Amino acid sequence: MNKDNIERQCVSADPASCARGVHTDLPDNAGRTDLRELVIRRLTQDNLRLTISIPEAARLLGISKDLAYQLSNRSDFPSLQLGGRKVVSLIGLVDWTERQAVTGRKESD
Repeated sequence: MNKDNIERQCVSADPASCARGVHTDLPDNAGRTDLRELVIRRLTQDNLRLTISIPEAARLLGISKDLAYQLSNRSDFPSLQLGGRKVVSLIGLVDWTERQAVTGRKESD
């Protein structure tokens, strides 16, 4: 994703900060729905794929490929079989990551 194309909004309570260009991609209080909508909007705008490979998911999560393959066998992980290939739903991965952050579950559970 090209960071320059992300819609930016001023979330500072101080209008001078906005004028100085102090922005963020998402407000600190952005909920799961906001993040999900941002991902969907980016996928639509950039004609990106809805699914990614297990190694791509590993890179996004900052984990090893081996761990990503282990996770892909869990029933709550958003992987699916397309033909002979196992892929990960990008939107599902955002939702899964948010659920993990909220519940505090470890990826090895």
